[in-house]
Amino acid sequence: MSIITSQQLNKYYTSYKSVDVTFTKELINTTGLDGRQTFFKFKQGQKPCIIYSTSMTGAKIIASFDDNLFNTLRNENNVMSLRFAFQSKESSDPILFFIQGRITGFSPINKSKPDLFFATIDYTNRPPDDLIQIIGSIVDAATNSKARAEERILINEENNRKLTFNLKTTVLLVDNLPRKCLLRDVSFSGAKLILMGNAKFIVNKPVVLRIEYDNGRKIFNLPGMCLRHEEVEGRKDLAALGLKFADQGIPIEYRLLINEFFKQRKTPKVEKMEKDN
Repeated sequence: MSIITSQQLNKYYTSYKSVDVTFTKELINTTGLDGRQTFFKFKQGQKPCIIYSTSMTGAKIIASFDDNLFNTLRNENNVMSLRFAFQSKESSDPILFFIQGRITGFSPINKSKPDLFFATIDYTNRPPDDLIQIIGSIVDAATNSKARAEERILINEENNRKLTFNLKTTVLLVDNLPRKCLLRDVSFSGAKLILMGNAKFIVNKPVVLRIEYDNGRKIFNLPGMCLRHEEVEGRKDLAALGLKFADQGIPIEYRLLINEFFKQRKTPKVEKMEKDN
């Protein structure tokens, strides 16, 4: 995980502590949640579980509960601790921690599996900084993807050192056929690019912008629609296109990358103050 200040952690906690995040397959891959090492612990033992969702104040898990376990938990006032496990992308050592909590409700999942329940947990303490950073960054990126949807990042050498796009391999998929393109700018909601050849027929067609990043180790497939076509002055063989990304299907990692760039970029006001000083 990237380095984060205590001020940013407090901001995440204050702003997003009640926002519930569901661990979809994509989110599990993005965060590195390791379901093989998650369980809840109580005085007389522990039980494996699936962490279905979490906020910074509580969670919902899926686990098997028989009568004996119900009685045990009831005798312990439903007090327990939930163990999280995340595989770190920067280290071979996993991120492991417990959060103290109390089970406040049960709901059956399927009549054919009478022992399988959703269990709702309220955390009794503020969670560890690791969880605040992981969940806070996800929610912050989702929030800013709407609030700063049209704010654009010019693709130049300086900016791309932070974005780590492989500009030489960037292509636009049209009817599943790749066409090389030159990326001009990107945002949460779209992109501008230069394409060789006749491109008028692409307008109002679904396309996919494919960008390699992280030194070619990963790929973004960004579905969308070409909404705009302009001729490049003095170059009849080139066309400028404006893409609008689809509401669904944009990778979480893309939003995290764009959000991190905006957080690092100084505002004009800050830059002016530094120059004046």
